[in-house]
Formats: sequence, C-alpha cells, structure tokens
Amino acid sequence: MRSKVEIAEFEFFDGSQTLESLDNKDSYRFIQKTIEDLLTKQEIETDRISFTGTKEDMVCYLAGLIEIFLIQMDDEDLTPVQNDDDLKSVEDDLIPVK
Repeated sequence: MRSKVEIAEFEFFDGSQTLESLDNKDSYRFIQKTIEDLLTKQEIETDRISFTGTKEDMVCYLAGLIEIFLIQMDDEDLTPVQNDDDLKSVEDDLIPVK
C-alpha cells in the first residue's frame, strides 16, 4: 500500500550521482550552466540546491529543459549554444526561497 504524504523529498548523498563519464558531455554542461545562471540571476552562491513544486510543474520544468537542450543539439554542428531567451519561459515561475 502506498503512503500518502504532503511532499515527497528525494535527497542525493554528496557525490552519489557523480559520474566522470558525464562531466564532459554537452548535456552535463547545459544543465550546469542552467543552474549557474539561475543562481547568478538571483545573486545566490551555494553548492546545494533544491527544487520544489507540484509533480506536474516539476515534470514540465524538466521536460522543458530537455526540449531546449535537444533543440540546441539539433544544430548541424551539434554544438549547444546557451541562449538566455530560451530559458526565460521556464525561469519566469521560479521563486527563490532564501
């Protein structure tokens, strides 16, 4: 039987998701830059982040990032180019919790 909870939290232990094979991938660099840009825009410096919202909002946010990445990778030379306007629509609803 499934437990009913208000918020399901999933926490990664430090380094548990680190794979050396990912750190030189375009997808890794895209997500890293996206997170760094979010923090910079809010003038926040931290090594720990957390996202929260409804399940639907989280699915849409992550799917939006994947779509932006795939569109950028569809370029003929397969070189992703970060365009700040690309993320504007997914960033507009982000509210920093300080």
